Amino acid sequence: MKTGHFWLLTLFIAATCLLPDAFAQDSPQWHLPEGAWMRLGKGRVSGLAYSPDGNRLAVASSIGIWFYDAHTYEELALLTGHPEGVTRITFSPDGGLIATGGGDETVRLWDAESHQLHATFPVDGGYISAIAFSPDGSTLAVDNWHQVILWDVRSGQQKTPLTTGNENNWIRSISFSPDGKTLAAGSRQNVVIWELATGEQIATLAFHEDNDGQVNTVWGVSYSPDGSTIASGSNEKIVLWDVATQQPRETLSIDGEGANTLAFSPDGSKLVSGRWRDLHLWDIATGEHQAALTAHLGYLRSVTFSPDGSTIASGGGAELHLWDTGSGAHKAILSGHTSSIYQLAISPDGSTLASAGGRDELSLWDTGSGAHKASLIGHDWWVYCVAFSPDGNTLASFSSDIYFWDVATRHLKAISKAWIGNSFSSSGGGYALAYSPDGSLLASLIGDSAVRLWYAGRTYKATLRHSHATTIAFSPNGRTLASGGEDKTVRLWNVATGEQQAELTGHTDGIGALVFSPDGSTLVSGGSWRDNTVRLWNAVTGEPKATFVGHTGSVNSLVFSADGRTLASAGGWRDRTVRLWDVATGELKTVLRGHTGGINSLVFSADGRTLISGSSDSTILFWNLALTPPALAADVNRDGIVTRADMDFVAARFGQTGSNEADVNRDGVVNILDVVLVAGALRRH
Repeated sequence: MKTGHFWLLTLFIAATCLLPDAFAQDSPQWHLPEGAWMRLGKGRVSGLAYSPDGNRLAVASSIGIWFYDAHTYEELALLTGHPEGVTRITFSPDGGLIATGGGDETVRLWDAESHQLHATFPVDGGYISAIAFSPDGSTLAVDNWHQVILWDVRSGQQKTPLTTGNENNWIRSISFSPDGKTLAAGSRQNVVIWELATGEQIATLAFHEDNDGQVNTVWGVSYSPDGSTIASGSNEKIVLWDVATQQPRETLSIDGEGANTLAFSPDGSKLVSGRWRDLHLWDIATGEHQAALTAHLGYLRSVTFSPDGSTIASGGGAELHLWDTGSGAHKAILSGHTSSIYQLAISPDGSTLASAGGRDELSLWDTGSGAHKASLIGHDWWVYCVAFSPDGNTLASFSSDIYFWDVATRHLKAISKAWIGNSFSSSGGGYALAYSPDGSLLASLIGDSAVRLWYAGRTYKATLRHSHATTIAFSPNGRTLASGGEDKTVRLWNVATGEQQAELTGHTDGIGALVFSPDGSTLVSGGSWRDNTVRLWNAVTGEPKATFVGHTGSVNSLVFSADGRTLASAGGWRDRTVRLWDVATGELKTVLRGHTGGINSLVFSADGRTLISGSSDSTILFWNLALTPPALAADVNRDGIVTRADMDFVAARFGQTGSNEADVNRDGVVNILDVVLVAGALRRH
């Protein structure tokens, strides 16, 4: 008995030493989800806040809250908790608390030093676009459709909400007056002001009509530090309001552009405004434009001054910049934040990963180390999809046209029009590029109900009409092209003649993804919206073979392992999981969780040991499949829980081969990898 326990202890110590970072204590930097061994990207920037002492800059991102040293710009910590990312963040006036709004329809209060969660407040309203503490820190306010919800910070009790009186007048921004007596909100129709003591609406400021007399949404609103002025920003202008008279004092605009985010300097002398990609600095006393800060490539979501007024922080999407307030000079960019990942592609030799997403964002990464190799710059719009040629020499990407890049030199080789007879459309259908296996053809899908075939990717060959097509895939022999559409059908096309060969029906909603098995015998389709199934079809006869059920949202991507035995499927924003299926049995082998947004793209590494997922949470995760157990697979004795008894079970069968319950990873032998999986599961229970 003692010998058995010594053997078990030895195995457990060995397993503990071999556990990857995902099983070890979380890094304060990364918090990798279970089963992932690497993440690319820090998530999309959606909000900024300086600590009152000016020492930290907190960044709300799609994967959590990043804390930076405001002087050295180094990462201090990553705070996670909102399962769908963080949309807004603010510090309490004394710096002791942090309030965050998340995509999970909650507001959370955290201790600013220990990062411990104090309270969670439910918000029935989806995306939280505004959150603020009262000047004395006793009240927390958050937007909620046409009203502002107020909480007592100490007790957590909800107060009487402030309402605009119109269910269609949604609130987009809020600001407390410096004396804490009133609160202003920017809404779809105007600026609304309430008296907090009574909850009564005491003023409505309406001066945001456009040139056609249409009311513009007020995206940003802010009281000046002395409380004498309210600044409000809409698409076409910024208005400075005199609080005492409730009349507009000044109107600011650059080329007919206003602001969607704005902030006063701490001394009230300056205003910084952001609109789309433009950031501007204004003198409040004169209304003069002082500087244009022009390093942003993407959509600005938040601007703020440091407490001493010397620095402006601006962020949105992949951009996070710091500026000198006095000169307007660019001080620093805090790198690593990324935009939504629309599609991934891996080079034929497996060494390079390409990711497409965001405005002019096409990046190359080293698949082994995760190092950023290059950014391919030159697109004039968002980069929707990307594909390597079979020989690996060319990378094709789609923006408003098709771009061809030399992979070795990373230079742009050519641009081809992505459409024939119709103009580019950014709505309806899908976006995809796919090379034929021999590289002689490129298929493009650009959202206008047509799949186009090109010789060598550049000379137009034919158009295959499929109403609102969403996804495409070539068969391994290149003779057949499959297209899936919003019309709930999958269509098979003869590539040589352009004729439709078959129409596969059975999905109850649109098609989100397609893939052929490596041997070409099976076609797999993923349903979207209300059809969340994965369906397998005989690729020759078109007959249905099987249906896999489990996703709770759209199936956005499908990929086979090289041997064709495993199918990976990716779920959309309602699901946010990657699922691995045994193709022969239909058994769900593994569920991978960790993305805070919908998963748009999957690729396997060249050796098949790593699955790579790209998400709308603006990150790419690398999953180690050898060390990723199925749900309760580590419960080898099948008693419903992972305990030391499971370790005994594996130890007693160590070295056995063939079919065996102790072979957790199903590689045909009970070895140290199975011990690692059980040990990891044991430490999590």
